[in-house]
Amino acid sequence: MKSYLFNFFSIFGFISFLIILQLIYLINQISKDQDNKLLSKYDAIIIMSGNPERAVMASNLYKDGMSNLIFLSKERRVIKNHLSQKNNRFIYQYYLEILLKNSVPKEKIIVFGVNNKSTVDEAISLAAELNEDFKNILVVTNKYHIYRSKKILESYLTDKNIHFIYPDKLKTKWWRNKYQIQNILNELMKTILFYLFTDFDNYLSYS
Repeated sequence: MKSYLFNFFSIFGFISFLIILQLIYLINQISKDQDNKLLSKYDAIIIMSGNPERAVMASNLYKDGMSNLIFLSKERRVIKNHLSQKNNRFIYQYYLEILLKNSVPKEKIIVFGVNNKSTVDEAISLAAELNEDFKNILVVTNKYHIYRSKKILESYLTDKNIHFIYPDKLKTKWWRNKYQIQNILNELMKTILFYLFTDFDNYLSYS
C-alpha cells in the first residue's frame, strides 16, 4: 500500500512540476518585450478591440505615414452612459470617434467584422477582408495581448507578414504593480483557455 501511495505522489508531484514550468514559460512569453523591427510603411494598420489607447496610437501611426488604411474591429459591446441612456454607444463607435478627432479621414477607416467578441473572431473577419494586396500589416494591441493574438492571427493569416506595436510602455517591472499582475494573470488564463478550446468566448455561447 505504501509503495502505491509513494508512486501516486511521485507521479502527482512530477506532473505538478511540469505544470508549474509551463505556467512560468507562458508568463515569461506574455510579459516579455517584443523585439520585432518595424517597417517604414505597412499595407494596413489593424486596431484590435480592447483599449481606447489603441485607437489613439493608430491615429498617430497614420499621421506619421506608416499606412494609408486603418482597419477597426467592430465590437458591438455597449459603453453605457449612466447619466443619459441616449448617449450609450458601441465600443467601436467610440474608437471611430477617436480616429476622426485625430484627423484620420473616414474613407481611410475600414470597420471589419459583424460583432467581434474574441480575438479569434477578429482573425476570421480579417482573413475575409485582407486580400493578397495586403502583405504587411501592423497590429495595434496591448503588450500582454500580443503573445496570444500572434498565435491566433498567424494561424488564420498565413500569407501575411504581421508585426505588433503597443501603447503601454511600462517604466516598472510588472510584478511590482498590482494592476499589471492582474493583467498578466488575466491574459494567462485566456491563453490557457485558448490552448484548451481555441475560441473560449464563443465556446461559452454554444452551451
